[in-house]
Amino acid sequence: MKSINHVGKEVEQASKKKVIIWSIVIIILIIIGAGVYFIFNSSKENIGDAQGVADQFYSSIIAKDYDSVAKLYHPKLLEVTNRTEMDRLLQAFNTKLGDIQSYVLINYNAKSFTSGQSQIVLFYAVNRTNYNSKETISLYKEDSSHSLLIVGYHVSSTGLV
Repeated sequence: MKSINHVGKEVEQASKKKVIIWSIVIIILIIIGAGVYFIFNSSKENIGDAQGVADQFYSSIIAKDYDSVAKLYHPKLLEVTNRTEMDRLLQAFNTKLGDIQSYVLINYNAKSFTSGQSQIVLFYAVNRTNYNSKETISLYKEDSSHSLLIVGYHVSSTGLV
């Protein structure tokens, strides 16, 4: 039979284990919370940068300055579609859908990683002279020392059917 002293020590040890386990759980939750806060804040900051790139993109298309547009392309985009094809594509959209009159950001998705990488997708409603369009601009940043650049561009419009 166990003595009261021995049982008391077992209860005390069990209580210490519970305190240690709960302390570890709380520390993990704090670390996760801080990581989520960091990712949310850095994503929010990058949205402004992404909108700046989109503004340069649309301003250059409106001016038909395709050299300036090309400076916004990430090399990964040019691995899939070369510069000449991109210029022709943008010109074809202007011919078929009409010139861009205005554009409004309607939504976005953003992911930032602790390595400094960012992926942002911007969704725009674009008013054009012939047909309106919904356009998606995908941007990517390698790390904090690089700029956000365009890795994808998608246009959806009834004028393309």
